Amino acid sequence: MDHNKIENSIEINENIEHEWVDMSKFKETQIKEESIDSNHDNNSHQKALAKVKYETIKQQVKENRETQQAHLLAKQISSGKETSQIQQNTPPTTPSDEKLKTLQAIINSTPLHETNPEILEGINNCTIIDPSIVTLQVEPISNSGDEDNTPHQREKGILIFESEYLEGIDQLPFGIFNKNRTGVGATSLELRSERNSIIVCPTRALAYNKYRNHPDKYLYVGSPIGSLNTTTSNSSINEYMDMINNKEKMFKKFLVVADSLHLVINYLKNRGENLEDYFLMIDEIDSLQSDSSFRPVAEDVIDYYLEHPTQSRCLVSATLKGFSNPQLAGIDIIHAEFSSPKARNITSITSSCPDITAAKQILSTTRDSSQKVMIAYNSISCIKNIIELLKQEGGDEISSKIAVLCGMYGRKEVGEYYIELKGNRLPKQITFITSAYFVGVDIDEDFHLISVANTQKTQSLLSIEKIIQIAGRCRKQLLSDTIIHNYLPVKKRVDVQKYRLELLEEARHLQHIITHLKKIEGDQPRFQHLFQKVIDAIKKVDIKGVEGLVRQDIHGNYQISHLLIDSLCEKMELINDLYSCEGRLEYLLEKHEVGEISMKTDKSTAKEISSLNEIKKEEKIQRKENRSNSLIEAREKLKEIEGNWDELERMINTTTYDAQIFLKRIKLLGCYINWTLLASKLLTQKEGKLQNIRKDEFRWLYLGIKYWALDDNHKFKQIMNTCLKIGEKYTGEIIEKELKDIFRLLAIPVEFKNNQALKLFNKLMYTKRDKKAKGANRPYIIKGEYISHLFPEITKKLPLKDSDFGKYFLEDLP
Repeated sequence: MDHNKIENSIEINENIEHEWVDMSKFKETQIKEESIDSNHDNNSHQKALAKVKYETIKQQVKENRETQQAHLLAKQISSGKETSQIQQNTPPTTPSDEKLKTLQAIINSTPLHETNPEILEGINNCTIIDPSIVTLQVEPISNSGDEDNTPHQREKGILIFESEYLEGIDQLPFGIFNKNRTGVGATSLELRSERNSIIVCPTRALAYNKYRNHPDKYLYVGSPIGSLNTTTSNSSINEYMDMINNKEKMFKKFLVVADSLHLVINYLKNRGENLEDYFLMIDEIDSLQSDSSFRPVAEDVIDYYLEHPTQSRCLVSATLKGFSNPQLAGIDIIHAEFSSPKARNITSITSSCPDITAAKQILSTTRDSSQKVMIAYNSISCIKNIIELLKQEGGDEISSKIAVLCGMYGRKEVGEYYIELKGNRLPKQITFITSAYFVGVDIDEDFHLISVANTQKTQSLLSIEKIIQIAGRCRKQLLSDTIIHNYLPVKKRVDVQKYRLELLEEARHLQHIITHLKKIEGDQPRFQHLFQKVIDAIKKVDIKGVEGLVRQDIHGNYQISHLLIDSLCEKMELINDLYSCEGRLEYLLEKHEVGEISMKTDKSTAKEISSLNEIKKEEKIQRKENRSNSLIEAREKLKEIEGNWDELERMINTTTYDAQIFLKRIKLLGCYINWTLLASKLLTQKEGKLQNIRKDEFRWLYLGIKYWALDDNHKFKQIMNTCLKIGEKYTGEIIEKELKDIFRLLAIPVEFKNNQALKLFNKLMYTKRDKKAKGANRPYIIKGEYISHLFPEITKKLPLKDSDFGKYFLEDLP
């Protein structure tokens, strides 16, 4: 923790007092002014007094530094150190420097300080500007010690706020900031701070929600949302930078979706900007941890964070969790505490069927048409079930009262109910939200809250932290607070901490193996392609049902996937603990002091369950219909945008899951074959509905097209044409034997089982059985390349010259 202390390696003569050392111990004398009214005379008095103190302190700091440097010089000369080393030991910016900056701001009429007559102290570059509503407490923390078991002392910094918000400080501290409560204005504080900021948000909704308040001051960086129809480009960033640079006293504020952080960092580096001049705030870090199992980019965000200058970065969370990453675990945490309690009165309903209970609860709370209800449920299919149950009870007219706030991939699924949040109020009387809106969204009105966790839909299970986060969306008053859940008994509980250690140990083994392979590869570069195949296979090794325990960081180095491990442990805890038996969730909510808990149970009747099952059956049929329609729509759109790669990318980012798979496949192979022709082979009919071909079928087609696109002089193609010649006849056994020999010769690590070699060959080459031959083992006549037969009208192709054709057999395809 940086309290602007002298580094431990520098010893200062104990009998010398330095003001900046005293401040680091939080004993600085307060600079107090008399009451300042809002009139001009008092403001002038404040500025005059600040100017006198500014000059006085400036001289004191100069004298103290001269004295300090003299002692350091004498000590280093006496110890034999070179004088060139002295500059390296110069202490960081001192609290007196911070005081000077603040006083200078008063002189210059900086609004932030005009109404704050006191400056008390600060921590990690965060200055208290109103000590009447913020106090700082520092407590020593005893640690077990470093790896060599040497005990050491650390300190815990606590900022105690009298207000419900982060008021009375000028900016966020660097390090890790545990704000301990949602809705306290951490992001808003950073947006107001007088420094350049890169604020990384876990969701588009959070980033856009902040951006739209001041589009003239901030820049949203991410994929299309709301009024923004295109993905942020370098030219957009360039225009924004020029605009801010041309204005006085304005700071650059980037609101960045996690997936786009690399765009901003690389742009600033290429422009020659000093990254120390940009404060990197990773907002809602706990959300990135939870999402990392299906969102690998979260790990990259941490890479950028750890590389960023220490005093210009901060991880922020209201519900901080532990980190598997030792680099994060070793960073000091600044805590926020609030004098005003924010108690919750929660009704927890254990339900035999959460969807039915939720529908009944919604109808009960919306009898008063003036009151709204928000339902947090991370399952689109279950939300649709509840909507149908509501329509059964309330008639079709209830549909006009329903809205669903969800991510872009759920948009087509919820159809007419989909809506984007354009203000700070719930759009309809009954509003469902998925995890895309669990964090960072401010609802400025009273409403009833219903949170649902269903063990049959594991993605819907809510941790204690998520339950806190969801309630934090309400910036006014919760009219009622209900959690509906079921539980799934477990035969044998898993020790989550032991599970974490096991995953870390396995990950270290994989990392160790890859490190040694890379070292050998450096000594034997001619085997590089072979080593890479082995490394790629190791990365995909399934350990304890988990893939991806090792990843490549932003520099291509192999690291442990720490956030993934955090996410897996969280899910294990949910299944094996929170929702493992009746009463367990309620016990843990009380233990974590989330609020006062009252318990109820709700058992659905046979008639209610029968009704829900009918809805599920209809919903399944409708889901197939919707998927088919989304594929038809995507296929027709492709005809209009043939060759427009930017538009294809936009479609991928805004369509349904099934259509996204289809379009990603077009993206992979569209440079070789006309998109419309390719689409005809990527889609198939089943029971009158359009659907994607199976993943294994696509792999065969993918390999066939890649082979067809190979340059005729490519080694793999030459060997194939030599061993298995066009126009010749070969039995299936000979084809399999020759193909396996070719793969061994070229070190392609593919193991063929159950005639898979013959099946692959028939996707690379077009063959026909010899009708003249008799018996079951009739030979195959090789007619030419399979893709030339599949697309006879194609005459042109983009030659593929990739020397390592074998890597295409190992690719993870959509």
